Amino acid sequence: LIVVDTSASMNAEAGGGETRFDRAIAAAGAEIDRAMAAGASVALLSLTNLGDDVPFVSDRLAARQQLSALPLTSMPAPMDQRLSALAALSASRGVGALTLITDRPLSEDLDTPRRLTWIDVGEELSANVGFEGVSERPACPIAKVNAPCPPIE
Repeated sequence: LIVVDTSASMNAEAGGGETRFDRAIAAAGAEIDRAMAAGASVALLSLTNLGDDVPFVSDRLAARQQLSALPLTSMPAPMDQRLSALAALSASRGVGALTLITDRPLSEDLDTPRRLTWIDVGEELSANVGFEGVSERPACPIAKVNAPCPPIE
């Protein structure tokens, strides 16, 4: 089972004109090739949507089609919750090997599933932040300290 992080942070620039998601897709392609060379079947899932019912396939083209269907989202992916879901999913589907491709470094605090290969496509960051949206508001001229700003009209 190959799981690709498709959360908002994966849209960040990774250098060379690529995003972290571009790097994740390339890493997933290499994992497909490695698994197929070993005679294994694969299924590809999005970290933000682990509930998808994706079949395991033994054909490289079918696996590449699953990979190209993974959408980059603007949703965050809380890693501790996702790893718990991955452990349950891999157990329920009888998964022999599990690969997670993400921009988050592996934390020793996380309870990772056994047989997990963690591929980090992010940079060394002090924190991983994804933005859902930003709104612009004009500066508020403050007449008094701690005076409330008038509502935006």
